[in-house]
Amino acid sequence: MKIVEVLRKKIDSLENSYELIGIELKLRRTKLSKTLEYICRNTCSVSYLSKIENAEIKPNPKMLEEICKRLKISKESIDTINNSKKIYEDIFKGLFNNDTKPLLDAYEKVKGLNNYRAKLIMFLYYIYFEDLRNAEKQYKELDKLVSCMMLNDLVVLSFIEILYYFKLNYLQDAYEIINELDNVSLPFEYLRPLITNIKLDIFLLINSNLFLVQASELKNFYIKKSAYKNIEALDNKIRRYYIRNRYFAMLELDEDNPNDHDALLYSEIASKAPINYRYGYSDFAKLLFYAYDNIEEFKNQYEGLSANLSDSERLFIDTIYSLNFDEDYYNKIVEIYYPASLSLSDEVLINIMEGFVIEAFIMKQRYKRIIDVVRNQEKRRKAWI
Repeated sequence: MKIVEVLRKKIDSLENSYELIGIELKLRRTKLSKTLEYICRNTCSVSYLSKIENAEIKPNPKMLEEICKRLKISKESIDTINNSKKIYEDIFKGLFNNDTKPLLDAYEKVKGLNNYRAKLIMFLYYIYFEDLRNAEKQYKELDKLVSCMMLNDLVVLSFIEILYYFKLNYLQDAYEIINELDNVSLPFEYLRPLITNIKLDIFLLINSNLFLVQASELKNFYIKKSAYKNIEALDNKIRRYYIRNRYFAMLELDEDNPNDHDALLYSEIASKAPINYRYGYSDFAKLLFYAYDNIEEFKNQYEGLSANLSDSERLFIDTIYSLNFDEDYYNKIVEIYYPASLSLSDEVLINIMEGFVIEAFIMKQRYKRIIDVVRNQEKRRKAWI
């Protein structure tokens, strides 16, 4: 069953705790194959339990405790139901801030419980920590319960399903759910940027020209939340994208040749594969590789290989070298390299350098200087329009 289709049919997004408890009681009773009459015997009337299950009344605490005992539902399970929205929100906020502690704490509380909210948290835990075998088992169990889930739970399951497909490299399936959720109002503040970040990773993997639009929107959210580590990670992705696309000609690679796509510069740097004599790599590409990887070879080759570089290429190479090997990098990026990029009017280079200078300000905790860089970005964008 398509989760998003069920999600669209849920009209009432204002869930209350006794609605959730009613659904859980009914699910549990059905799973145990028990009738209303059996559960109500010597406890309450059939009509009373029926009204609880259908969220028509708020249950009496003592009566609820007795019913839960008969259904073998623990107090911890009821607490998870009552507090599920806050638990989800804490987890998503933690993941947004690269903090897995809320997810770990939630997992420790719910592992072993049988309600589907506990299963959702366990499903996310297994995916996030790469236990895909257990994740698959939870996914099959949750898929059977989709029609019974409340709105918030369906939203959470949709997000986890996106993450699951992405981990399995089923990019098309993940992207289809993301597109569906674009038109759904999400009840958790930090969930949208988490989903957008996965979309961005998909665009980067498939080299989509939609990447920069999504990156800009996500970066604005990060700036509003002062999420400087997220900005740093995003800027690294943006630089990878710029280098991959802007410098195809400089690398002398065939943009239409899949084999050349596989041999992109960043793949070479990541694998530390030697490119000294490899056909198709320009002087710029070789120097860039050495600037990342080999200080001695960079010094030996710089004079000969830099002779035919453009001013933008040379500035970029010098910045990368300084970033990796220069103790005075902070002063150079702030006082020399970044201002020099602005004078060259190369927008691709300026965007890359802005990422470098923002990272430098973050390291030195010069947060007000970051605002100046962002304001400068906005001025240039207005000038383009």
